[in-house]
Amino acid sequence: MKSKVKKLGDLTSPIVRFAADVQEAEEALDTKDSQYKRRVLARALFAMIEGTVYFLKQTTLSTGSSIRGKLKVAEFVLLMEETPELKSNGQVYTKTRFIPLEDNLKFLARMMNEVFGVEIQLGVGTLIWHEFQTALSIRNRITHPKSEDDFSISDSEVETMKHVQGWFCQITADAVNGIVSFIGKHPPTKGAVERVQ
Repeated sequence: MKSKVKKLGDLTSPIVRFAADVQEAEEALDTKDSQYKRRVLARALFAMIEGTVYFLKQTTLSTGSSIRGKLKVAEFVLLMEETPELKSNGQVYTKTRFIPLEDNLKFLARMMNEVFGVEIQLGVGTLIWHEFQTALSIRNRITHPKSEDDFSISDSEVETMKHVQGWFCQITADAVNGIVSFIGKHPPTKGAVERVQ
């Protein structure tokens, strides 16, 4: 198994880059508003969310797999984002598994709690969760447009994306702080995430 997160810097470095892209997109939009820049903000926001979820899952996989009995087989496979398949000759291979982002976030929050003891507050069922779903539909609409109108993002939709950015940045901060706290209380074992920056 290839683990993409072996030390804390492997987690934090890409997250900082994702956030910097969103910040740059927002600053460009604030400097001179255009529909193009609104679409760039939407794409950067969801690149940050999806990329951060991936790296947090890799961190959870790395640490969880180093603790005997911590992960169930199904959790291990879902953290890897793969599905095992069987060839007609009896050989096993894996396929990349697509997990809808909403489900992936809920799964990540549960796994972070199980492995690191971190309580991630997604706010499912609240206004911010609804705004996240709205922002996701905006990103999907501009990525797979069915009409010219689908390219347009309204002022209120821009505000929704900004709210979602703040919400997700708080989730990320809580997750990383929880991981750092866990590492401080548990000396790293082989395969676990080490506190090296």
